[in-house]
Amino acid sequence: TELCDGFDNDCSGAPNADEVDADGDGFMVCAGDCDDTQPKAHPGREEVCDGIDNDCENGADVDAVDEQTWYIDVDGDRWGDDATEATGCNPPGNAVGLGGDCDDNNPIAYPNAVEVCDNADNDCDNDVDGGAIDEETWYTDRDDDGWGNDATETTGCFPPASSVDRGGDCDDVNPVV
Repeated sequence: TELCDGFDNDCSGAPNADEVDADGDGFMVCAGDCDDTQPKAHPGREEVCDGIDNDCENGADVDAVDEQTWYIDVDGDRWGDDATEATGCNPPGNAVGLGGDCDDNNPIAYPNAVEVCDNADNDCDNDVDGGAIDEETWYTDRDDDGWGNDATETTGCFPPASSVDRGGDCDDVNPVV
């Protein structure tokens, strides 16, 4: 009877094949070594992302300590949707390592993107068009002469009601001045 001790207990001239530590990792097949050709695989070893079943438990790279977090990126802007978060050694198709995309169907909307006047939250700060680089300056034109009062200057993507894009009206209640 073989005892899984590495010795020829049955006097056959050599220990059984499963009693030899072929890879030198200190474990024999009869003692739970799942791959005696791979010194990085034996019971009790930490599972890492390397394509090998290091811990001899659930298969290669399952529950590896160095798994990464991945997010599906539908629009190709290199930012993924937080709702699609997954962990693993290898990214699923169309996955990236950055989450936080507020509109994964719009390739110009992602965290810290340039905000432009387009009725979308391009920079994912929950402020549609806020701080857009192409905002314009507007002036209230109370007398409808096409000129606004400089004291009413405001900036934004779209003109407020009764506003124009020219200031300089010194009397904004008199349309002939």
